Amino acid sequence: MTVTSREISHTLSCYLASHPDERENAAPLLSILADGADVTARSTMPGHVTCGAAVINDTGKVLLIRHKALQRWLLPGVH
Repeated sequence: MTVTSREISHTLSCYLASHPDERENAAPLLSILADGADVTARSTMPGHVTCGAAVINDTGKVLLIRHKALQRWLLPGVH
């Protein structure tokens, strides 16, 4: 599933409506979105949006994936 910049912008707007005190922290992302950049592209600078997931089974085990370049165990989707 691909998340679009439009969906990110909408989600951020909803979040800031409930947490207006976070606007300053969100300013860099708001600026990138206002410029029309594709915030889901890794090439977008000064930053881009990524997401990860915590997958936990019913016994409490957490799924981790070995990142080849970083040589670290990470949650799926995070870089």
